[in-house]
Amino acid sequence: MKAAIPYFLYNIYQSVGYAWDDDCYLSVDVINDRGLICANAEGFLFLAITCVSFAHPIMKDWDSVGLNDTFPCQERTHGTLSIARRKEIDDNGCFFVDDRVLSAFGGEAAYDEIYELALDATAAATTEKHGAEQSKNVPYYPPTRTAFVEYCPCDAQGNFKDDFDLHGHLKLQAADGQSAYLSGDDLGLLSLASIFVSMAQPNMPEEGMLILDADVFAPGSSGHLELMRIDTWPQWNLTRSDAIPEAFKRGEA
Repeated sequence: MKAAIPYFLYNIYQSVGYAWDDDCYLSVDVINDRGLICANAEGFLFLAITCVSFAHPIMKDWDSVGLNDTFPCQERTHGTLSIARRKEIDDNGCFFVDDRVLSAFGGEAAYDEIYELALDATAAATTEKHGAEQSKNVPYYPPTRTAFVEYCPCDAQGNFKDDFDLHGHLKLQAADGQSAYLSGDDLGLLSLASIFVSMAQPNMPEEGMLILDADVFAPGSSGHLELMRIDTWPQWNLTRSDAIPEAFKRGEA
């Protein structure tokens, strides 16, 4: 199963704020070697959009975003979970693009177009015109496209029929008892996006949980990551919606 996930052609500092909306609810808790993300469907889709945006071809090595009580999480958050882009380089010193990455972004021709558009967007951000717009507090929104991200269906109890198979390079590291880091190449970040989309699917029940131990990640990983679907947040009068997120309406079987 696939879901249609929008992503952004510029840098994550612009795209994160654009992807977040008032329907997203998300909290992060990092304690020792344990990281816990609680989110509603929109919150998990926001995380998927973030990962897909990191996976596109123009993203720089080690570009990152930190999820904490400053942004975008709610007040119950403790600690910081960071997601970083870490490109893998082949033996010839060139960046290798896996066929599964090309497929997610629409094929080789679409991928080449994305690369050119991303370069144009980066150049446009440095023009005098853009600078003038910024001085007038006019927001700049980078171009958007759609990637098709695979996800694993679950049953009504939140159980997955198949185990998650992470591809590419994706490392989980816990540090100092209050911070955790996820770093991956393009394929690894698409795998992480797939996990977040799986948690956002309409069939996922309230308090459905997925626990990912260090041994499912790349060598050198430590700790474990817990994901919990929470649709009822009494402190914000939020309850589960019966509406199916647009990403799943436009996805491919």
